[in-house]
Amino acid sequence: MVRTWRYYPRKVCVLKYRRMYGRWRRNTRSLVLMDEMRMAEVMKRYELNINTCFGQGISKPSKMVKCCRKADLGGAAITDFASIDGYFDAYEAMFMDGEYSHEESSYKLIFGVRGVLAEKFLNEAEVLEYEEEIEPVSRYLTDITILVKNETGRSNLYKLISRCAEKKNMDYGKYLKIEEKDLIELREGLLIGYSCNNNIFNEIENETETCFKDPILDMIIDIIDYIEIAPYDYNPAFPWMGKPDIESYQRNVRGLIEFARKNDKPIVAVSSAMYEKKEKKEAWIRSLDIRKTRIGTLGGYSFKRDGIHEAHIRRTEDLIDNFLFLGRDIAEKIVINNTSLLADQIDFLSPINLDDLFIVHLDKKRDRKLLKNIKKRATDIYGGKLDDIILSRLKSEYEDLIFTRKIYALNQLKKFGKFLRKEGIPVTVGNSGNNCLIRYILGIGWIDPLDYNIRFDSCEGRWSGNSLFDLHIPEIYKDDIEKMLKKIGAVKTIDSRLLSFSKGAHCCDYKVNSNTWCVIPKTDECFLPIMYLKADDETGCIFGREDIMTEFVFFNVEFSKNMNFPALLEKVRRESNDNIRIDDLISYDKKFILLYQEFVDDGNLFYNSEYKEKERNIWQICKPTCFAELIKCEGLIMSVGGWEDSQREYFVNGVIDYNDMITCREDVEDVLSRYDVDKSTSWDIAERISNGKLITDKEINILNSHDVADLHLEVIRHIQSLPLKEACIEKARIDLWLIFWKHYDPAVFYDAFIRAYTKENDILTDIISDGEECIEKYLLFVQQYGSSEMVENVLKCAREMYRNGFIYREGSVCRAEGV
Repeated sequence: MVRTWRYYPRKVCVLKYRRMYGRWRRNTRSLVLMDEMRMAEVMKRYELNINTCFGQGISKPSKMVKCCRKADLGGAAITDFASIDGYFDAYEAMFMDGEYSHEESSYKLIFGVRGVLAEKFLNEAEVLEYEEEIEPVSRYLTDITILVKNETGRSNLYKLISRCAEKKNMDYGKYLKIEEKDLIELREGLLIGYSCNNNIFNEIENETETCFKDPILDMIIDIIDYIEIAPYDYNPAFPWMGKPDIESYQRNVRGLIEFARKNDKPIVAVSSAMYEKKEKKEAWIRSLDIRKTRIGTLGGYSFKRDGIHEAHIRRTEDLIDNFLFLGRDIAEKIVINNTSLLADQIDFLSPINLDDLFIVHLDKKRDRKLLKNIKKRATDIYGGKLDDIILSRLKSEYEDLIFTRKIYALNQLKKFGKFLRKEGIPVTVGNSGNNCLIRYILGIGWIDPLDYNIRFDSCEGRWSGNSLFDLHIPEIYKDDIEKMLKKIGAVKTIDSRLLSFSKGAHCCDYKVNSNTWCVIPKTDECFLPIMYLKADDETGCIFGREDIMTEFVFFNVEFSKNMNFPALLEKVRRESNDNIRIDDLISYDKKFILLYQEFVDDGNLFYNSEYKEKERNIWQICKPTCFAELIKCEGLIMSVGGWEDSQREYFVNGVIDYNDMITCREDVEDVLSRYDVDKSTSWDIAERISNGKLITDKEINILNSHDVADLHLEVIRHIQSLPLKEACIEKARIDLWLIFWKHYDPAVFYDAFIRAYTKENDILTDIISDGEECIEKYLLFVQQYGSSEMVENVLKCAREMYRNGFIYREGSVCRAEGV
């Protein structure tokens, strides 16, 4: 009879000798071999217990996973003590580099964690100072392994961790303390394993194979789903106790298997690996020496270096060899079949989407302290006793920010801005959060919403909360910023991704999260207190990082970079404006970064009340003489709010008409809101349009389903394609800054206009000598962009410059010699 569970680690050839598990066999039964070869492809061992550097191990999760793949295992479970960070590092190594995909990969990565189970734990409130002795509150204390089967299990695991953090069920050894009632309540979607770290082989001596004793296992047998067992040379008591006796070990294993059979619980063999290769054993022992001060006091044992302890990832053959004393059939079953059966119950889980997550703050004492500090800063800004409107505004905003876990993120944002400035990187803030008074008081916003009567929108919405975290950072620093974020533990590669890119708007939106997986699913009954995020708190390491930032942030990385003038000047001269891309005009010039620094107040991350005066000073120092330099000055002056704010300002002041303004995202959203299109859909459509992308057929069908008028639909199509948004923005930028120059420096305005719109190669150097008619010819191009009054002023300016002998020379406008 063919055993369907027999495992063959390598291909089997008919009429050839093969070495298997230390034995030579000869098998000419080709049909049997073909059957067993087919089963070999299905049945693979799964390693269900791996410790990484995020827990007690020393190796990176990525290295552990790759080692398992090389060993031809079906998958691996990352099960660190009280840390789930290792799983996502392993996920990144497997699927983010493009080598594998979820659909194509047959390798299963399993999400897990290890903790300590007890009936009840004392929390700090229950420990009275005058009590010399405390009665035990639990009959047992044991290690367990938790594997996540599906999305329900993941949600329940986060809730379980959340409750442990709320009760402060942690200790300095990073153990996740789980109470029995919580585990029973939230066990749906989870597989609970009795850990091989439970020291049954040393603490309990079973003299006969029929007299197996493990009181703790007996008490929790109805809670667990499976029992782990490790090889003989893995010593769960190492380094405090020596190696076990081989006969005692085998006797206890037999008793354990019989006990599991009677209770219908599968036994699975695990490596309980701390490192990937056998050669790293000494490195791991040395790491224990380093950590001795932290872990050497547990149980009152002295630290010992003697005693066998192998904690590397085992090959399937080696693991089966260890249990051959049970018989080959049983050995293969606990090593291969049982692990495979458990793995079949587990779904593949990818990292969580940030947008569906949030954290709620519970530390009321810290809340009150921060609110007090905010009120103090408000008093410094507004002076004297605060008006009722300010107090009520602060109260409503603060409650909303606390509930949505945004207030501390704003503090982190300010600290991060200071950190970047210290590194020499200029930072400004976006205007999309200018409705928040607290943001302004903290020194992050540059507009006081009370002055403009701007109401505060609740942060409960999906996007409104994110708008508080818009930063503008020169794109040239993008890579450096991401490296620094990684260095300070604020972001990993998997967290940072490009959301959108608009060449015309010169803007990249980056979504950066400090620790994607320390937040929890958004449910009413599930919350995670802030105290675990404190690096100096005993709960600060639960997710494997001590120096994390606490909230996700949008970084708008501007493309308003500075210019390499000599090379770009030649390009502007040679080519017509139609062939010049704004991207071609962008390079780095340290002079203007330093200039920027001079105009940022040290006491404020961003612009202060002297904004307008500094704007003029920048113009006086820079003296831009070409379109490229103009854009550079825009990056220095108008990075707060970008070009949409600048044109809005000109519109308010009556400089330009509404029809001359380029349509922005808010305009599209306003149109769609009239037809009751939901916020999420209207935002998506408007975002695509504002970034110059075509809306999809699906989105057009949605618009039709809401009876959007054909006229408005055509307007939307016109915005996105006639001309493309990029061209519209480029045109608007030229228009706005030509208008700006007209007021501040006519000479600069004249020269920049000519160089931006000329169509002939030699016109730049010969424009003056060609006379007034030639000037008028080219300046009339402005008619398609501005009003008749503007054209008249331009011509007047040109005539005046000609009469005074201004000529173009070496990239600037200067007075001709001898005039």
